[in-house]
Formats: sequence, C-alpha cells, structure tokens
Amino acid sequence: MSSPMFSVGSDDSVRSAADLMHERGIRKLPVIDNDVVVGIITASDIVNLLAVSTEDDIRDIYFHSVVKIFTNYSPYN
Repeated sequence: MSSPMFSVGSDDSVRSAADLMHERGIRKLPVIDNDVVVGIITASDIVNLLAVSTEDDIRDIYFHSVVKIFTNYSPYN
C-alpha cells in the first residue's frame, strides 16, 4: 500500500501549504508547476517566514534546486 502524494503549486499561499502540512502531519511538500517538480517547501521554511507573512506565494520561498532519484537507482552502483 502506498500513501497519496500531496503537493502545492507555486501560486499557492504559504498559509495553504502550512494548513495542508498540519492537516496531514507532513513536513515537506513538493512544489509542482505544469506537472513538473520545481522545488520543495518544508515546515522549517514556513516557520522562518511566519514573522513576515503567511499570504506570500510559495514561489517566493521554496527551495528551487531539486535532486531527482529514480526508482531503479542504486547508491551501490
């Protein structure tokens, strides 16, 4: 059995990402645009910005460099 994958778009608000993380008990969300992973946002990213605003768009804060690892990859090769 696999768990459903939750994600946010870069136009989503920080509040919506924080609400989703809280409701689902998750600490990281991929940021998806046009079916492509463009970044990742973490609970730490949100905590660091709480003093500023929770209505900012995700694109203003997510980590833009994403490493992709495919299922057939082995770290032992």
